Amino acid sequence: MPPEIKYSLNKKIISRIVLDDNFFIVATIPVSLLILLIFSMFIGVPFLSMALGALGVTLVAELLLALAMFLYAHWIKSRTPEQIVLSADAITIDDKSWQWVNIESIKLTPNIYPMNKKYHLAITDHAGQKTTWFLGYGHGTKWIIFSEYQALCEQVAFYCDDTPGKFQSY
Repeated sequence: MPPEIKYSLNKKIISRIVLDDNFFIVATIPVSLLILLIFSMFIGVPFLSMALGALGVTLVAELLLALAMFLYAHWIKSRTPEQIVLSADAITIDDKSWQWVNIESIKLTPNIYPMNKKYHLAITDHAGQKTTWFLGYGHGTKWIIFSEYQALCEQVAFYCDDTPGKFQSY
């Protein structure tokens, strides 16, 4: 059997990914309100009161959107492991370990971009307890959290080779 293999994931860029994915939404709020402000001038609403109202709405909307993006990035980080370790006896994800014999099934998203833009790993034990992790985005994207995803898929398939049906891609 091969020696222990360690894979590390780059969780530090998740906040930047969430911001980049949602930047268009953030940028459109002030632009939309500017258009509303210009339109209000034509229907006779006083400019100063409309400008202050638009500024207040923009600030509140931007703060709520920033909070939602922060919470989403935090949730994604909590579902992304720092390290995955494969050995002849077990798979260890961060601080949790499963013996290969105790795993009912292990599923990995196929490495097919752009069809599968996000990678996931799910482990189900014999008791039916399923745990799922987010492992990043496909190699066709500019944000790579886990550059060795294909090697992980091959190694997991190798360790599960003696038990048909244990390793699945979904």
